[in-house]
Amino acid sequence: MTMRVILISVAFVVTACSRQGRVTETERREAIAGISVVVDSMNAAWRRADFVASDRPLLDEGLTTFNGFREPSAASKAFDLNHPTSNFAGQYISDYTPRYEVLTPDLAVTSSENDFARIALDSTRQPMQVALMTLVWKRTSDGWRILYYHESTRPKAREASGELLARYTGTYRRTDGPDLRVAMARGALSVTIGRGQPVPLLPFTDPNFGMEDTRVTFVRNRDGTVHGVLLIRGDGSSSYAWRVSAAAGR
Repeated sequence: MTMRVILISVAFVVTACSRQGRVTETERREAIAGISVVVDSMNAAWRRADFVASDRPLLDEGLTTFNGFREPSAASKAFDLNHPTSNFAGQYISDYTPRYEVLTPDLAVTSSENDFARIALDSTRQPMQVALMTLVWKRTSDGWRILYYHESTRPKAREASGELLARYTGTYRRTDGPDLRVAMARGALSVTIGRGQPVPLLPFTDPNFGMEDTRVTFVRNRDGTVHGVLLIRGDGSSSYAWRVSAAAGR
């Protein structure tokens, strides 16, 4: 059972203690509008690396899980408050774009519609990870708050169609090496590094691909356009290439 299924199951259990009844379209729209305001505030906090502000929607009685490690949300908030210079407080996170599932007028689940990256703010601007997020929301007297927060770096399982693959083509620029050129031919992607020869990209689960001993993960913006590509080598080192132009070799 996936963590997303587990969280939704937990949400249905919590629903038993929430206001019952069929969710009307008006209630659904109101819930999405209210949660969207909080999501926008979290995205803004992440962009300025203010993790204390991004923690504010977490309910103290809630639970936070991160790649299998879990703790009370109150403890997670206390850590960020007491460690403002920690690695997690020195990152940029691209916008979280959620898909909404309103279960009752007082309970909802959002899951990642996009892949988002934690990128270090130092001079290297190297990505630390690409992740997905699922949140269980509860309506309180102070508005919508997060009852359960789950973040995972597991890839989203989705077949990469030809139309989707074509979106990844283009030129990508690195600060630690030559540019990358991603092209598509006969329904498959290849990458050319600098003046080298094209190397096939083997599809895993979109947006993850393989190249020799390197995992290649494309990172998308909130609007669905491609932001860049994360390269994770077999020795654990990584680098990031920012997309500078599209449609190379299509």
